[in-house]
Amino acid sequence: MESMCVKCGKCEKHCPQNIPIRDSLVQVKKRMEPFGFKPVRALVKKICEIARMRKDIRKIRIRRNKIGST
Repeated sequence: MESMCVKCGKCEKHCPQNIPIRDSLVQVKKRMEPFGFKPVRALVKKICEIARMRKDIRKIRIRRNKIGST
């Protein structure tokens, strides 16, 4: 999807037909991606970050409990 493209141009360098892929993706986005895709994607990324932080906090607590009980 276009919104996940970082516009580095690697795809265009490797395209044997010399298609302007970055420009084409912009047009595809306008037609295909549903309204609100970017905000939802940003929300999902944030939720994943929070989940990772919570997992890290749990690991730290487990380590502290092991150190404290010895």
